[in-house]
Amino acid sequence: MNKSAICTENRIFAVIVIICLGMLCILVDGISGFNRMIDAVLGDDESIEDYSYRIKNISDGVNENIPVRNELIDMSGLFLKATGIRDYYEDEYGISFTEDGYIVSYKDYASTDYEIEQMVLLKEYLDEKGIRLLYVNEPAKYIDDSVYLEQFGKESYLNSNMDRFLQKLDENNIEYIDLRDEIRKDNLYSFDMFYRTDHHWTVPASRWAASKIMERLNTDYGYNAKMSLFDESSFLYTNFDKCWLGEQGRLLAETYTGLDDFTLVKPIFPTCFKRDYFGTVVQGDFDIFIDYKCYQDSFDAKGKVIPAKMNGWHYSYDDSGRIQNCNAEYGNVLVLGDSYCRTLVPFLSLGIRNIYEIQPRYMVEGQVIDEIEAGGYDTVIVAYAQFMLGAHDDEKILIIDSFPFLAEGIRMGALPEKWS
Repeated sequence: MNKSAICTENRIFAVIVIICLGMLCILVDGISGFNRMIDAVLGDDESIEDYSYRIKNISDGVNENIPVRNELIDMSGLFLKATGIRDYYEDEYGISFTEDGYIVSYKDYASTDYEIEQMVLLKEYLDEKGIRLLYVNEPAKYIDDSVYLEQFGKESYLNSNMDRFLQKLDENNIEYIDLRDEIRKDNLYSFDMFYRTDHHWTVPASRWAASKIMERLNTDYGYNAKMSLFDESSFLYTNFDKCWLGEQGRLLAETYTGLDDFTLVKPIFPTCFKRDYFGTVVQGDFDIFIDYKCYQDSFDAKGKVIPAKMNGWHYSYDDSGRIQNCNAEYGNVLVLGDSYCRTLVPFLSLGIRNIYEIQPRYMVEGQVIDEIEAGGYDTVIVAYAQFMLGAHDDEKILIIDSFPFLAEGIRMGALPEKWS
């Protein structure tokens, strides 16, 4: 098919979509709703690429303005649940629904060569600075790939990728904690440590993980934190039943997945923190890490109610900024992390004087080293969810590539002048 014919087909399809959505908008929201739909789709560029982009916008942006959108999603969820379909979005998201109601994802094979190169470069650099390095593997819901194969008949390399990566860390004398091993040692059920409709681990799981990391820092890194601060009995747990819908659940529907539970966890012992967020300093107890507004209904710019269940309750914990524990005497830690660290770092900070988490996936080349140069750190912890492996080699998820610590090919002795 020639270029002109493809362009014509795209135009016809776009017109059909606009007409169908426009009729729905007029029926439910009047002519103003139709005008919003038109404004979101029309543009000046008539290239094939531009029409494809407009069609994609119908999915990504225009559907946000469709009247009764939530009702249509819920209807779809009921239909999918009735049909017994449990596997969705294979090409982009890899979302599957287990028999006991957890959303999980498969993972393609990853060589992990790029990630290992970056870890070796980082270790060489830190060794020259006298800074210790620790890698922490944040697990996923299933810690054995056979679980996915048995339920969905497809091979997932989520755990075998990590096994291969950790073996290479061993070969390069890079220390690590594999929290999958700790789960097995403590005889825990890995699925219970995660939300059913969201890929993040729960707040109680974050407290548990922080205790394992702190124990390792005490044993091998010269720290002397009181481990009683991390005991389960040292915290108050407040449970909320069926209160929110996670990120993955929203890709399906509440009527299909149901709502998730949430547990708020706070120390019962006195705490004191200072947090410096780009020059704005806040001081208080552990509550400075928690945004209680996430647990309440809110309103959008038009005064429409946003139910609390649609808020990201995982994000109610916030570790942003440079954190200082007024009650701790030792430690200056930089965490190269991800969104799991929002709940992990507040608990880890209970045993460390100074801690600061940054996310390399949002930074430009050189910023990680600039921070290490300026921070006076004694320890750098790299803490990533294990599905991050392979992002550098996969265009679909390149945005979450979290390993660009140093420019490829740069090694000690050849650092830019500002890093030396």
